[in-house]
Amino acid sequence: MTGKYITSDSESVEVTVLVPAYRPGEWIDRLLSSLAEQEGCSFRVAISIDHSRGEDEAAVRQAVGRYLPSHDVSVVTHPNRLGWVDNTNHLLSDARTRFVCVLPQDDYVGRHYLARLRTAHEQHPGASVTFCDMRLEGNGYGQWEAAWNAIWSSRLRNPLRRWRLAREIWREGVVIRASSLCGDRDERVRLFLLSYFNAVAFRGMIDTGVMGEHLRIRHGRDDDFAADAVWMLVMADRGPIIRVPEVLYFKCFHQRNTHTPWEDFPKDCLWSRWLAHCQDCHEQL
Repeated sequence: MTGKYITSDSESVEVTVLVPAYRPGEWIDRLLSSLAEQEGCSFRVAISIDHSRGEDEAAVRQAVGRYLPSHDVSVVTHPNRLGWVDNTNHLLSDARTRFVCVLPQDDYVGRHYLARLRTAHEQHPGASVTFCDMRLEGNGYGQWEAAWNAIWSSRLRNPLRRWRLAREIWREGVVIRASSLCGDRDERVRLFLLSYFNAVAFRGMIDTGVMGEHLRIRHGRDDDFAADAVWMLVMADRGPIIRVPEVLYFKCFHQRNTHTPWEDFPKDCLWSRWLAHCQDCHEQL
């Protein structure tokens, strides 16, 4: 491992953006340029490059120089393959600010992403995480392609519903909106188990004080299938999960996403992984 974390003496910096990276050259410019445009919230950035090659580190450092030359940024490289869970956990283990956001290299955020989520924490003290709505891009999620697929979808038999869905997609893209999880601990966990498999809040702002010793993703039984969703269950256990109803996060799908192969699992494999996921959830409670 090379590189080190740069700490700031400024107590005004409350947010660290954690960027777990793997072969980042194709994506890192867009992410860092979106961070450079953030308004209303001071932050630092920590980047961890998994299984780093010389060109990977060079691409990241050049992008940092282009977009965040005056920011507090650290770059750490790992010569061996960690995998997404351990690479993210490495960043989490070195977090030194009250709030952290995990932003994978191939995603990007809107101008007010950090400020809106930070304000939501002020309005909801004790929340484990605040998050926003997420728009999907790539792999069939482009506005025209997704709208066309909605029109011809076999899942919606009512033609009027198909056209309404297509019109909505054409206007704003494919957007995932999850609900806030409030109430007592049992109610939050119940709601999570009913509707939170997509783990949208993984892309939110986490309060490290609320999470305490649970600020770490646990490995799943079956190749870390849905390990992010299990971590969201831990967040629901620790405190409320608060939604900011605004599209501020943009998720890019492509063939090298960790979760892309999940969509093509054969049925028997999918069932076995789902059962393993349920066991992982049970052990968290």
